[in-house]
Amino acid sequence: MAVSAIWITERASRIATLTAESERLHGVASQRVDQHDAHLTALSAIAVAAAESRPDLFREVAGAIIRFYPRITGILLVPLSAGRDTLEIGNADRDVDGLLRDAARSSDGTPVLLQLPAEPGAYAIVKRSPNTDAFRYALALVIDAAALLNGDSDYWARSGTSRRLSLPDGMPLLADGADDAGPQFARALSSNTQPLRLETAVALSPVELLPPGKVAAALALITLLAIGLRAVLRQRAQMRDAERRAELSGLESRLSHASRVNALG
Repeated sequence: MAVSAIWITERASRIATLTAESERLHGVASQRVDQHDAHLTALSAIAVAAAESRPDLFREVAGAIIRFYPRITGILLVPLSAGRDTLEIGNADRDVDGLLRDAARSSDGTPVLLQLPAEPGAYAIVKRSPNTDAFRYALALVIDAAALLNGDSDYWARSGTSRRLSLPDGMPLLADGADDAGPQFARALSSNTQPLRLETAVALSPVELLPPGKVAAALALITLLAIGLRAVLRQRAQMRDAERRAELSGLESRLSHASRVNALG
């Protein structure tokens, strides 16, 4: 019974902690991807107004974004005309120009998400600039998936925890920690443009749910209780024996007295 109680208590505690940490991580990641939309809007406005006459202005703003938001590892402004130069800031792969153009052409006005061939742990969010059918550029942010989920909680560094992040079509971007457990928390990020799927889990193996220290303490407590109960029962038995002996002694005294009275009579 004690071991079962430890199992149930540990399982409930682990699931509750996982859920709380996952909710927190989901909220942080959702806020961060919303920032990407704001960056794209600002960069697109600069691109439309001054990309050709003031490329240095675009580079300056893009560079500042990358410095303040390290999860954004690259920014590209790709002209639709293949003969014009791409503005590339940060660690961006120039070999994806054609891929980004195709993504922009396929857009209906909503940013397009895609995984970059040379960076399986990153994704690009691609927007038309300006965001009309007459757009002139494909504007892209390259996002490091692991950095997107990094935070100030050390929970995800604990043994037995795992996180997975994937594109809406199921393409995996990140899978860290234990990978043998199915997700116990799964939810798309709260974003209209980047509804990445977040999945988390925590190991619930016997080793995890029956910590040796707690099991040993429970067994020790049970042993002490058993010893104490045995001592109480022994004491009660001794008291009953003493009471019976006292009753027998009293009965013998009364019988002896009655015999003497009869002898005198």
